[in-house]
Amino acid sequence: MTVARRLEAIAWGLLAAVPFGMAVANRSAPALLVLAAASAMASRVLAGEAGAALARMRAGLRSPLGLACLSLLAWAALSLAWSEHPRSSLAMLGELALAAGAPFVLASALPDRIPRAALVDAALAAGAGCLWICAELATGVAARAALGFRTDWFIFKRPATAIMIVA
Repeated sequence: MTVARRLEAIAWGLLAAVPFGMAVANRSAPALLVLAAASAMASRVLAGEAGAALARMRAGLRSPLGLACLSLLAWAALSLAWSEHPRSSLAMLGELALAAGAPFVLASALPDRIPRAALVDAALAAGAGCLWICAELATGVAARAALGFRTDWFIFKRPATAIMIVA
């Protein structure tokens, strides 16, 4: 297997790991998505297919949905001008850009067809996430408390939603 294909497999694996990652660390999805996007783009560069991925990105940005997303990002950037807390607003803008940009890069850089192994990995990650959530709830979120994480029971709402989407 070439390095490019390995990087592509890593990208699919990171995507598949999102449900479990979210169950363990609630806010881990953006980090996993950014790592997957970087791996996917690196695989396209090494495979000599970066031009095709960039062309897909340009086409996506020129579409009505792409223009609407760019308008939202532009409005968010412009709103920094009247923000009472510009540093916090800039941090939120960066978080929004990463959360929106990583899936866009993934959709442009990865093949349209999802490999069977990625589907199996996603199903296993979703199952592991369910088991983790059940164990946490059965123990009164003891593992979270031991790690110093938030111990509110509603913290599992986002990972449960991600698991349902995978299902």
